[in-house]
Amino acid sequence: MSLLVGTKVFLFRDGRYARYDRLTNATDDGYPRSVAGNWAGLAEVGFEQPDSALNLEAGKLFFFKSDSYVRYDVAADGADAGYPLRIADQWPGLGAAGFGSDVNAAINWGNGKAYFFKGDSYLRYDIVGNRADDGYPLRIADRWPGLDAAGFAFGPRAVIDLFDGRDLWLPTAERMPGTKNGPNYIALPWRGVLHTTEGPTIDGALQTFRATNFWPTLTIEPNTFRIVQHYSLNKGARALSDHATAENAARCVQIEIVGFAAQTPELGARATGVHRRRRIRDRSTRPDTTHLGPHLPGLQRRQLSPREPDVGRRLETLLRMVRPPARPRGDPLGSRRHRHRNDPDLTGDTCS
Repeated sequence: MSLLVGTKVFLFRDGRYARYDRLTNATDDGYPRSVAGNWAGLAEVGFEQPDSALNLEAGKLFFFKSDSYVRYDVAADGADAGYPLRIADQWPGLGAAGFGSDVNAAINWGNGKAYFFKGDSYLRYDIVGNRADDGYPLRIADRWPGLDAAGFAFGPRAVIDLFDGRDLWLPTAERMPGTKNGPNYIALPWRGVLHTTEGPTIDGALQTFRATNFWPTLTIEPNTFRIVQHYSLNKGARALSDHATAENAARCVQIEIVGFAAQTPELGARATGVHRRRRIRDRSTRPDTTHLGPHLPGLQRRQLSPREPDVGRRLETLLRMVRPPARPRGDPLGSRRHRHRNDPDLTGDTCS
């Protein structure tokens, strides 16, 4: 069983675990160690050898064993009180789909979805909606090309994303980093928001950002098609506040377009999809704030469309709105992730 926490990969076996560093590409010195005495509270409730584990990127880890699970607090470095609880009672849809016990592996996909694997099947879980998605489980062999031929289509014991967290910058953009670091994203679907600078020049906008520390992800000048990037695409920006608020951390690529809101028809006359820009702007300027499910206590989210495309396609669409239609399209995220081409239910999701 494996678990990813930051730059460390934890590998569990027979009551012991090893810690692997993704940056040095080596196992840390002094391992393996016993789970008992190092993961406070797990051994005491019989979880020294869990079946699977899941990191929802909100300071909580979830360990699954048989028909129960334990929630572990990263900051406190210990299991939360009141656990274990039954999987079927607390993870809606898992029990009805036959995933209420003996989960072989689980992974947070980084787009608001988690995947659970059991036997020859898998299930997709909506973290924000706190429920299993409709239409699952599906067969691993049918939806994950190559796993069946490699003998991995039944009972995988670990699923892990080894993306090393390096910064993501558009190759054609100027870099002007914000003077304050952006917040880490929380586990929500990718989305994009357009704002206007309410000023005539990009230099004036950049001067304002320096003075206020309200930095977006990107600033775009539609007349010259100059693009200035202030934050890596895998970090939150500060366009909504100069603090690391929940809104700034909500996996939202924040784009400032040089110009005035009253002139948006003129700005859009040089690009396609002006009606889509207005729709995104109207949905995003006054976010509806709601609480997430019980697995992510205390967090909030910005509610946009119920169907959010991945960051690559959304950012691609946003950039086309301020560029001439003749400019070639491309994946702004490069080769960071690829898509499952044969899985209709994964359309719009990203994977590694």
